[in-house]
Amino acid sequence: MKPGGILLVTTFDAISGLAEVLRRVIATPILRRAREGRLATIKQLTKFFQKDFQSLGGMTRSRDNWILDSILNPWIGSTFSIEDAIKASPKDFRPISMTPNLHLDQHWYKNSFSNQVEKDSWTTSYKLNSHHLLDARIDSKIPSEIRLNTKLQQICNKIFLEMQYLIADGQQENNNLEKLVLEIIADCPQVDILTKNSLRSFTEYFKTSDSSKLQDFRPFWGRGQQYLCFEKETTSFT
Repeated sequence: MKPGGILLVTTFDAISGLAEVLRRVIATPILRRAREGRLATIKQLTKFFQKDFQSLGGMTRSRDNWILDSILNPWIGSTFSIEDAIKASPKDFRPISMTPNLHLDQHWYKNSFSNQVEKDSWTTSYKLNSHHLLDARIDSKIPSEIRLNTKLQQICNKIFLEMQYLIADGQQENNNLEKLVLEIIADCPQVDILTKNSLRSFTEYFKTSDSSKLQDFRPFWGRGQQYLCFEKETTSFT
């Protein structure tokens, strides 16, 4: 990129994607039973998640395309978080904005500071506020302790892996996914009670396969992807 150029990076972590990860788990038995081809499977899943879609104020994709992107297409590899993007950026790239915005910039413009100082500040903001990515219904601006959000991140990363294992081998009864979801409920006090009710609803469905148990889960959606903007410095700082 030329000096002064802008780089826009899309990020997605296991916290912001937990709701979709759990929907992939929910869809797995339906996919195993599917016998009528890809188009019929899409229609069946769209019908199953109808109440989930109705809880959204707006969608940027059609419902069928969401099923393709979030349920049917394989999710290979690991996630790529805001922290990952900041660490991967070259030394002459400075973060300047993100959506949703987790960073409160209190620097005075007359104070000169390096790109690395700025990156460290943004990374700290992410660690303090990553729990806000979990549930789009929650409008809190209150930061958490880094140790608590680190634990939440670790649990969500494990759930992401369990989802991949489950889809790969189909052994729903032989994985730790339910235990991990319950761990969020028990050990993450920064998570809102509304979110915990949704997670508890998922565990009830996971045990029984009774779709009526999903009533509190269906309106649970994370903040999905984030967008992080970097500027390549016209004058390099050290």
